[in-house]
Amino acid sequence: MNIIFIHGLNHRYEAYVWPWLEQFSKENGLNIIKPEFPNNLLNNEVYYEAWAKVFAQETKGIDMTDSIVVAHSLGNILAVKYFSENNLAPKAFIGLAGSLEPRQSMFPEQLNTFAPKDNGCEKFAGLIKQKYSLYSSADDDNYFSTKSMEDFADKIGSKKVPIANAGHFRSEDTCKDVLTKIVTTDLLPKQPTKTR
Repeated sequence: MNIIFIHGLNHRYEAYVWPWLEQFSKENGLNIIKPEFPNNLLNNEVYYEAWAKVFAQETKGIDMTDSIVVAHSLGNILAVKYFSENNLAPKAFIGLAGSLEPRQSMFPEQLNTFAPKDNGCEKFAGLIKQKYSLYSSADDDNYFSTKSMEDFADKIGSKKVPIANAGHFRSEDTCKDVLTKIVTTDLLPKQPTKTR
């Protein structure tokens, strides 16, 4: 089984949740795929088309039906648009701090290219059965309000998983217990119990 990480805007894999998630994935025998998306807004690198091209190249030949997708921030929107437009259904989707409505509209021309078109959210909802949206219940995410993240979860038909004081998931262990429990309990194949 694969686990595909999708980072957000101005994100590095070495920061936030990714180091422990990568270790957890290795320990559970998951093949790790970590596309690195261009992040320079000033050089006009942050457009959906550029990110989709990288994602397509990095996941070429990957069986999406045997893949768990974990996305952070803008990575949520990339996933919704990419999977709905390409009619791809990964085994499961776990979104961290995802929303279509930022608190402030920064770089709207570029970021608007990520907005799902033609009922993309509804199509995404129908494509993927197991979906989880993790977000801060304390309204302390500096990019998205709690309400906008709850609305996004509703639009994509995702199970809402509020976490107290999670902010924008920048602390290393903000969602560690919740996310690893989702993966091990709901998504990994069950090991047969030994009988005597």
